[in-house]
Formats: sequence, structure tokens, C-alpha cells
Amino acid sequence: MLPKGTSRGHIGTKRIVLDALVVGAADTGIDLNNLALLYKTQGRYAKAEPLYKRALAIHEKALGPDHPDVGKYLNNLALLYKTQGRYAKAEPLYRRALAIHEKALGPDHSDVGKDLNNIAGLYRAEGRYAEAEPLNKRALAIHERALGPDNPSVGTILNNLGELYRTQGRYAEAEPLHKRALTIDEKALGPRPSRCRHRPQQPCRAVPRPKPLRRGRAAIQARADDR
Repeated sequence: MLPKGTSRGHIGTKRIVLDALVVGAADTGIDLNNLALLYKTQGRYAKAEPLYKRALAIHEKALGPDHPDVGKYLNNLALLYKTQGRYAKAEPLYRRALAIHEKALGPDHSDVGKDLNNIAGLYRAEGRYAEAEPLNKRALAIHERALGPDNPSVGTILNNLGELYRTQGRYAEAEPLHKRALTIDEKALGPRPSRCRHRPQQPCRAVPRPKPLRRGRAAIQARADDR
């Protein structure tokens, strides 16, 4: 039953206006995120942090604190802190993103696997290897089920688990993982030069670099992030 004096057309118009406001707010958040990413890439962390925080606050207000896209912005801010070695500030953000995605998307969604991979990477950076390993393994299992065993994202997790073992000197366990990741990548993408070729002293990290976000309605829908 509609309130007295209210037409369905009026409600429809109001909904369109609200949708437009949400999309507009999300676009602003995306612009802030992309500028923050630029500053982060340049190592201008002090300028990036408030922009990431504003983008997060805008999306929380526009979409609600438990929307899957909010998890994306939590991960971006957490990655900034991890890059700076501010691990204690990064972990609760990664954990909150994981909780949001598990609740909204289910425990076997690929975004949950990415969140687990992010936390495992944080623990590896801190030397918390025993805590990182089961998270990497769970992330691998989720990606294999959700995306298939030959998906390039599976290669990413394999490389990360292999790197965890290599860091601990567990070379016999690392080798088959890196070999399988190589097979997956060459099959899916073809032979390609490593971006670490000119930095042989550093292990090549398989996690893709963050990309600028796109504006518009499609950009605020839940989707797998490229963390």
C-alpha cells in the first residue's frame, strides 16, 4: 500500500535519483582511489593515505559497511600500510575485508581466496610463516575450485606458496609449485619476459599490481578485485 498522495511514478523517480547519487558518490571514491594509487606508485605514501581513507568512507556511506566493494577499498588501504611496513595497521583491514566477502559472497568465492592470500602475504612479510601457510593453502584450494586448476590466478597462489617455502629454505617443496605455476602461465598466456628480469636479486612476486578502477555503475558492482 502506497502512502497517501504518493504515486508509483514518484517512487520510481526517487529511486532513480538515489541510484544516481550512489553512482556519483562511487565515482568520486574511484577517482580518489586512482589518485591514491598514483601517489603510492610514486612512493608518496603520506599523500596516498588520506585519499584511500576518503574513498573507503565514501563507499561505506554510499553502499553500506558490508558491501563487497567496501572490502576492495579496505584491501587497498591495507596494502598501502603493508608496503610501508605498518603491519599492525594493515592486518585488521585485511581481516575485515575477508569477513565482508565471506558473509556476502560465501566462503568459497574467489574474492575470499584473494583475501586469504593477502593475509598470508602479510604474515610472510612479518616472518609468521606457520600462520601464513594454511592461509595460502586454503586460498589455493578456493581458487582451484572456483576458477579451475589451470587459471592464471591459481598460478599466482602457487607462486606465493612456493615463495613461502623458499623463504624458509624448504626448496624441495617450493620447486614443484613454481614449476606448476610456470606451466599454467605459459599455457594460458604464452612465454613472456619476467618483469623481475632486471632485478635478479629480488624474488619475482606473482601478485598483479593494482589497476586504476573504472567509473560508472559497473564499477560499484561486486566483482573479483585484482589485488
